[in-house]
Amino acid sequence: MRMENTIKKGKFTFLIYEKEDSFVGICKETGYVEADKTSELVMHRLVNGTKAIFESVSRNPKLVRSINNRPPLKYYILFYLIPIWYGVKNLFAPVEFEIFNQSTADMYA
Repeated sequence: MRMENTIKKGKFTFLIYEKEDSFVGICKETGYVEADKTSELVMHRLVNGTKAIFESVSRNPKLVRSINNRPPLKYYILFYLIPIWYGVKNLFAPVEFEIFNQSTADMYA
């Protein structure tokens, strides 16, 4: 059973992967997507964008569904396919991708 985020407590999962000459990042719980030239910039934008969504929900609790919303299917399945794909690719040449979790307490620390 997956945890439901609330305005008091939440956990967000981010996936960042390389696509051609840029990086794409997705937040699994909000569906928020970002892209930029480096994974560090994408991570920074994902965290800040997710913070903004969380703060909006804190001001208007009727929007709580926004922090428990899956991304579109084409992005959602990437959370399962990317680790497998890059695991196989890493056997032949190193590639970069990241999946990380961050709690709301960590975002504001």
